[in-house]
Amino acid sequence: MGDVLGLVMEQYSCDIQIRALQTQLGEWEAAAAGLAEFRMTVASSESDLTGSVSAAVGAVQGLDDLSEKCLTAAVYGEEMTGELRMTGLELAGGAFARLEDRIERELASYRQKMEEGRRNLALAEEKRAMLEEQIRILQEEEP
Repeated sequence: MGDVLGLVMEQYSCDIQIRALQTQLGEWEAAAAGLAEFRMTVASSESDLTGSVSAAVGAVQGLDDLSEKCLTAAVYGEEMTGELRMTGLELAGGAFARLEDRIERELASYRQKMEEGRRNLALAEEKRAMLEEQIRILQEEEP
């Protein structure tokens, strides 16, 4: 009976470990899903910003009619077009790229944690099943 009790206690410990791993996996999966959703928002924001910069450049380039008649408008139009493209593209290209890289690194970290968590969960479940079988065999052997 002592052997069975020890195995039951070990099985209980496995149950606690399994529940903890399942909880942790759920948290990592939720965090990764939230981060993936945020990545989509970032991509949409980048697209929106690029579209806004393009619209602003188009509006400034619409000064072409005036620039033919006014040197000031021509100079202003060229400078603003250059500024808008440089600032907008720098912001979109630089800041968004760094943010996307950070998000991808975090997602890779969550994927790695989830893979390791799943392996640990499978091992714990396998150990629990083995203990259950040992308990069953010992109980059958007892008078």
